[in-house]
Amino acid sequence: MKLAANSGVADFIKNLNNPTPGKLFQVFFDDGLLEHIVFQTNLYANQTNLQKSKSTSITPTTKCEFMAFLGINILMGIKVLPSYRDHWSSSPDLHDPYISQLMNVNRFSWILGNLHLNDNEVMPKKGQPGFDKLFKLRPFLDVMQQKFEACFSLTECGAIDESMIKFKGRSSLKQYLPKKPIKRGFKVWCLADGSGYLSKFQIYTGKQDNNVEKALGPRVVKDLCSGLENKGHRIYFDNYFSSVNLLHDLKDKKINACGTINKNRKHLPTFSSDKQLKRGDYDYFVNNKGIATTKWKDKRAVFLISNFHNPQDTTTVKRKARNGSIEDVPCPIMLTDYNAHMNAVDKFDQKKSSYEIDRKSRKWWHRIFFYFVDACIVNSYIIYEKLGLPKMTLKNFRRKVVEHLVCETLTHTNTKKRRSNPVVAAIREHKPYVPDNIRQREAAHLPIRSSRRRCGHCSTKSKQVRTKWMCTMCKVPLCLKDDKNCFIPFHKK
Repeated sequence: MKLAANSGVADFIKNLNNPTPGKLFQVFFDDGLLEHIVFQTNLYANQTNLQKSKSTSITPTTKCEFMAFLGINILMGIKVLPSYRDHWSSSPDLHDPYISQLMNVNRFSWILGNLHLNDNEVMPKKGQPGFDKLFKLRPFLDVMQQKFEACFSLTECGAIDESMIKFKGRSSLKQYLPKKPIKRGFKVWCLADGSGYLSKFQIYTGKQDNNVEKALGPRVVKDLCSGLENKGHRIYFDNYFSSVNLLHDLKDKKINACGTINKNRKHLPTFSSDKQLKRGDYDYFVNNKGIATTKWKDKRAVFLISNFHNPQDTTTVKRKARNGSIEDVPCPIMLTDYNAHMNAVDKFDQKKSSYEIDRKSRKWWHRIFFYFVDACIVNSYIIYEKLGLPKMTLKNFRRKVVEHLVCETLTHTNTKKRRSNPVVAAIREHKPYVPDNIRQREAAHLPIRSSRRRCGHCSTKSKQVRTKWMCTMCKVPLCLKDDKNCFIPFHKK
């Protein structure tokens, strides 16, 4: 079946004017979501004040301040220190002047302590109608799910697997998986595109009413595949999810699916024994509904199931023989296809783990919140690459997102304090570099006398031009004469 033509990046993102990393991130973290978080944070702070009968009034946070708070947390994933307070340390070996100028440590701690996403006053208690273990996160998770699906449509291949959110505190949602790299934390079922884009997710909340859910894996696959009917997608998953009945259901919905399967699952045929097969041999069966099951012998037997592969199609794979030589071994295409596309969620996890926000907290839902902040960055980075924009590493992409988030705060800070030390400009080769979102702001750029330095706009190696004037905002020397003014062209787009 031919794949739907509207897969990939959404049209409204393709039509964005100058899609910078900051703009792409704010497609997910838009003004509506930011204002909701700011409102709930201020509401929680007021409720806490009333409960503690404090007479002092709070200073409510603003959208601009919360954006700076978010930017600082993202930047701390790149500039890692043992404690977030170390960035404001008076010790010169720990102190971070960039972060400390954006917000003082007490204000950062206040926002972190009062951060909230939903109103506690209306939270149903356990046993009441509408009780939700994820109530504290529900509005935020709903927005994330809607944004992830709206911004990027799954391409031909996708994979379903579990991702873990590290957490060692107390929570009824916490899972223990001894064979995983992250052994303790929250389990998230993920549907990811082949590029690593997180398209859909479900957070596992454990038993429902103390009852163990039967057929949990197939139910998760059906939930995550909802909306993919009749579109020609190919979905891959491992033996935790696979069953013969699941493949029947997906085939009826015209969803192509393939995965490994446990040999003791119900309704599987009886295959040839391991003794009857040597490396490269395989045995297969196809039932009357077109579901193919295959057993392939490598060092161990591998069992596969698919509702769209022909089990007779084979290829070869490289294997080392006992004498040390490399030989070609026959292998079903079903398996090589599975191995090529099953790692989509692993790609997402790998990108997310690079410079992630590793914010420790006793509040269990903080870990989940910052997990999805990182997920927004990864998804926006993948969209950036899909748009064919200039190549950029994930680290620099995160830095650009931070620049966008702290831009307004940094502008106000520099305008108010008029600092003489350079805080924005960084030297790139022989020219000073100022981020566009700072340089192109019309307000706050005023000239001030400085030592004679090379002009940041017109001076070149072959023809050096020096000036005694400097921009108070950008900290860049610029010509300001009767016959020459570099301030205007430097600050224009």
